[in-house]
Amino acid sequence: MKNKKTIIIGIAIAAITIIAIITIAAINFGKFGKILPQENKQITNDTQAKTTTTQTQTQTETQTKATDNTLEFKSRFGYIMNYPKDWIIDDSQKKAPAEFINEPSGKAFVSIQMSNDPRLTKTGGRALVLTDIKKSFESNSKYKLELFELDNKTNDLSESYFAAGSYADGTKNWRFKEIGILNDSGTISTFREMVLKEYAGTYGTTLDNILFSFHNKD
Repeated sequence: MKNKKTIIIGIAIAAITIIAIITIAAINFGKFGKILPQENKQITNDTQAKTTTTQTQTQTETQTKATDNTLEFKSRFGYIMNYPKDWIIDDSQKKAPAEFINEPSGKAFVSIQMSNDPRLTKTGGRALVLTDIKKSFESNSKYKLELFELDNKTNDLSESYFAAGSYADGTKNWRFKEIGILNDSGTISTFREMVLKEYAGTYGTTLDNILFSFHNKD
C-alpha cells in the first residue's frame, strides 16, 4: 500500500512539473518577439523586403483555406501553419534558406527553416548541438538572450529548445523567440517569430497564433 502511495505521489509531482514547464513557456512566448541562432546573418532586414506578384500568386496556388480569416501554409519541410490571409508567403528561398510568412508592411514575420547537423545521429550529439546553439546567441553582440530553455534538464535527452530575447539590426531593434526541434535523423527544424520592438504589442498575439499552429503534414 505504501509503495502504491509513493508511485501515485511521484506521478502527481511529474504531472505538476510538466504543467509548470508548459505554463512558463506560454508566458515567455507572450513577452517576446523571435529568430534563428544559426545562419542569422542571412536572415535580417532582408526578410521584410517587398514581395513580388509572383510570390503572391504562389501563395494562392499552394495554400488552402483554413478558416474565414486564415489560410493554410504547407511547408516543403513537412509542416503546416495557419496564417492571416492578408499576410504574404515567401517560399522562394532567395534571401535565405527558409520560408517566410510576412506581415505586409515588413514589421513582423514567422519563418520555418531546416538545417542539418550529423552530430544529432550520434550518442552525446544533442548536448553538443544545444551548447553550440546557445553559444551562437551569446557570442553575437547583436543578440541579447533573455531566455534559453530545454524540454529536458539533461541536454542529451532534450528534443527541443525555446529561446527569446532581442536583436539589434542597425537602427532597427527586434524582439524574437524561437522553437528548435532536434531530430534523430540529423536535422533541426526551427520555427521563429520576429517583430520590430515598437510593434511587439500589436503583432505579438498574431505571431504566437501562427507559431503555435504548426503541425506535421502527416
